Amino acid sequence: MMSVKDSDNKADMEALHTELWSKLQDRDEAHAKQLLQRWIGQLDRPPRLSVMASAKEIVFTKGFWVAVFVGCTLAPLLFTFIVWAALLVE
Repeated sequence: MMSVKDSDNKADMEALHTELWSKLQDRDEAHAKQLLQRWIGQLDRPPRLSVMASAKEIVFTKGFWVAVFVGCTLAPLLFTFIVWAALLVE
């Protein structure tokens, strides 16, 4: 991931920053401070994975495949056990 200071769109980003700063100056001080602190907090958090990335992360785990295997074999085994028990009782 390219940083902002190395970006080709650095001038556009600076223009957005200037526009944001001019709009914040028209706001109440407490509200502007709260907004800035919230945005800084969001910058400190790691970026969230996309839905596809998190799905890939789940699919490539061993536990997922164990759950798939158990889910696929449980129904036939249960059916077989019920038929076996019915034949045994009869």
